[in-house]
Amino acid sequence: MKQVIIIGAGIGGLCTAIALKEQGFRVKVYERFEAVQDLGAGIILHPNAIRALEELGIKNAVQMVGHQLHQLGVVSQDGEVLSAISSKTLKDEVGETMWSFHRADLHALLMKMLPEGAVEMGKTFVKAEQKGEKVEVHFKDGTQVEGDVLIGADGMNSSVRKQFVPESHIRYSGYTCWRGVVQLDLGDQMDHVGMEVWGRGKRFGIIPLSGKRVYWFAMENSDPDDEVMMNYHRNDFQQSFDDFPPEVQRVISHIGEPHDIIWGDIEEVKPPKTLVFGRVALIGDAAHAMTPNLGQGGGIAIEDAVVIAKCLTDSPSVEEALDRYEAKRLTRVMQMVKRSENLGKIAQWEGRVSVAIRNWVTKKMGDSMNGPRLRKMYDVRF
Repeated sequence: MKQVIIIGAGIGGLCTAIALKEQGFRVKVYERFEAVQDLGAGIILHPNAIRALEELGIKNAVQMVGHQLHQLGVVSQDGEVLSAISSKTLKDEVGETMWSFHRADLHALLMKMLPEGAVEMGKTFVKAEQKGEKVEVHFKDGTQVEGDVLIGADGMNSSVRKQFVPESHIRYSGYTCWRGVVQLDLGDQMDHVGMEVWGRGKRFGIIPLSGKRVYWFAMENSDPDDEVMMNYHRNDFQQSFDDFPPEVQRVISHIGEPHDIIWGDIEEVKPPKTLVFGRVALIGDAAHAMTPNLGQGGGIAIEDAVVIAKCLTDSPSVEEALDRYEAKRLTRVMQMVKRSENLGKIAQWEGRVSVAIRNWVTKKMGDSMNGPRLRKMYDVRF
């Protein structure tokens, strides 16, 4: 029975551990934080992620803590619907729908699906040494463990990636982001409808969650590490988005204290040319941290978890398994990173003429492109 070491207890790492445990592997997850962090924002899982959860055998359990979205749309600053995807269209085209989650709810559930002791907190990865058919992992506290496979699932700032791809670097997108969760009853008409409003150089998103909660996010073009941006509070949002639809102002009016607002510049990591280094593999944001414009960061990580677990289960050797994993994933993740990057650039356009053209093209192409575009993005087979 092979021993798999996973660095990082985020969504990708936990789903990989769940998948491998189910297949009889010995798995241990190591997380650098001493305790589970307050994961205070939301996440959308699109049909490809829901299908991956079904492959893991946990779809129904995960949906119990989620909230089904009947529609997800893009709206112009003056309230015109530019593009919309309905759950019926998704069901007809790819067989699954969209669900929203409070990240803390989803993370807590995934943690509970692993046996006690499967996740060890407060273990900071320092380096890995490959010795024959084993990988020896060293931690900051001086301890070390040995396994047959090492999976780096430790996020955008991955220490595992930094060791094996030292030339990799994090790139700033050109816009910054705030997000949070407010307690707000949107009413029956909007309770299952998500929307993203596109303005000039800024956006605002409203995603309903279970329990009459709303996940909100805002993006605005900015220099990196801008002190004004990082200290935004409710009044700043009211002023910056005062010409957005009334639904936006309603959500902003419910934003609480500054400590309830999560701020961060939007960054990405160009996927390395390889995801595998001997008996070491990268998954999730450690491999391909992308901008959030497609809402696919978590979903692609869950896909990675399914694929790498299947490859390790079905292949006669670790080397062949990881080669198969890379072959199955590299093209898809690089395409997703690029598509998300390009969409973000377009969504953040500022010029009056370019924004008018963007909105016209988005509305013109929306319905005619939905079928092929949705199938390409969501109709994933494992």
